[in-house]
Amino acid sequence: AATIGGLCGRFLAFKFNFEFNYWISLISISIALIISFFIKETTLHTQNVRKEKFITYFKKAWNYFKNNRNVALVISSGIVLGSCTNYVDEFWQLYLKELSFPIVFFGVFTAVTTIVVIPGSLISYKLKEKFQYKTLFIILICIFVCILFVIALCSTYMGIIAIGIIGFVMGILDPLVSGYLHHRIPSEIRATMDSFQSLVGNAMSILIGLVFGYACTRFSIFGGFTSLAIACLIYLMFFILALKKTKL
Repeated sequence: AATIGGLCGRFLAFKFNFEFNYWISLISISIALIISFFIKETTLHTQNVRKEKFITYFKKAWNYFKNNRNVALVISSGIVLGSCTNYVDEFWQLYLKELSFPIVFFGVFTAVTTIVVIPGSLISYKLKEKFQYKTLFIILICIFVCILFVIALCSTYMGIIAIGIIGFVMGILDPLVSGYLHHRIPSEIRATMDSFQSLVGNAMSILIGLVFGYACTRFSIFGGFTSLAIACLIYLMFFILALKKTKL
């Protein structure tokens, strides 16, 4: 659906105007809203569970991560790289525009970046069988850092190829992170951990976004991607140092 939407959206924007897609989105959301009024909620028979305050859940998650540094290290990898990937996904259009990439082919690029995630996800479990988590994460983070520097410093079509490779790398990383967490976090606190991960992930995304936005404004879109590369490089050094005290 995302691939089809990307192909159609870019073509329509080129054929008519950019606002045309927003009108289609508005109509689609309106239809979805109308349909939602007819959805009936099923009755769930569950035991009465004592509700706890937010701070209690936060403390539980914090204490668990403090006592299980290997889990905290893996989850931080997903958060940092995922946050940087979000800004690549959001602003690659401006990057392609700077390279004079034809807008009519933006949809094709969207389709490609969506499809390349699939083979990465498919080979993820195979790589896990052949390499240790420690080795895999170091290699993937190193590749990620190198790709971001290529995007930032190569104002050529090489940078466009690098953006596609990021999708492939994240296709490998995401299943590794989620699989590692779900095999090591007890089921009774797994939902709490997922919520904590989402909370910290959003906070990290905001922090990286502030730096990215400033770099783009102060310099250019290339400066913004340079800031992402530097952020991941700093995390890579932290990750390697942390592995000396933590066993994955």
